[in-house]
Amino acid sequence: KNGTNGVYGVGPSADIKKIKAKAKEIVMDDSIGSRDQMVHMKDAARDYETEFSNQELKQYLWDARRELAGAATPVSRGGKLKLSKARWLWMSVVMAATTTLVIALPKVGKSRLMTMVLGRIHRGDYAFLGQELLAAEPLILIVGPDQTEADWQECLLRAGLSDADGNLNRCIVALFHKGCPLHLDEGGIDQIVEFCRAFPNLIILLDSYAAATAALGLEEKSNSYADPLIDLQEAIAPYNASLIVIHHSNRHSAKGRASSASRGTTALPAAVSQTVSLAWVSDPEDNPLAPADYR
Repeated sequence: KNGTNGVYGVGPSADIKKIKAKAKEIVMDDSIGSRDQMVHMKDAARDYETEFSNQELKQYLWDARRELAGAATPVSRGGKLKLSKARWLWMSVVMAATTTLVIALPKVGKSRLMTMVLGRIHRGDYAFLGQELLAAEPLILIVGPDQTEADWQECLLRAGLSDADGNLNRCIVALFHKGCPLHLDEGGIDQIVEFCRAFPNLIILLDSYAAATAALGLEEKSNSYADPLIDLQEAIAPYNASLIVIHHSNRHSAKGRASSASRGTTALPAAVSQTVSLAWVSDPEDNPLAPADYR
């Protein structure tokens, strides 16, 4: 019973229930793109006496997506934890069904190494650089606003994921690049979730985190810099996706521990399951008299 006017089914409680149902209806409608869902929510909200803020409407959409994806529930007393069948994509280096952060100074070869690993997995190789590979036929989403199409072609051609004419291998479900970027705002995360929903067990290569968050106005030194990554992880968790995030290291700590080599806040490496740091085999800065070895 509504305490305002004594009428059942009328008032804020009833309006909240109805707008939540509308959010679920909008999310389930394949004809409504993720970027347009909020427009439909605001239009629907005009039909109710209760006023809803944009943030509240966004939260209802977010809750509807989580519910449809099979929202996670806590493991109860005496319950059983779900164990991953494949813990590694690349043994001891890149983890499966969770997030791996790959850190190095610019131009060390982060993108080429990761695309090469994915190419070898697709090819069916059992190992790469002496480390075992996951036996699978991967589907890959590349969110690569850090590089142009031409740069990606060079990486993918070397990895066997495109041909000499630039035709992508069918294992790549989409490639976002500098000319067509995808940012880790709400709309961008929603797009990634749509790919995850369509392709379970998807491998997502995000290159780079700085480029994907540049438009959000976040400071690298602030703990909030990791918020988009945390939001993305939560959104894709129900789909068993593997996320590889490429980020730049701090020049002063690039040769230190992987967990502390990340540029900016330490909240970023703290948010992931695995951190990998890359460096040249022999850097002239370490010893100017020693020959450089750019492997």
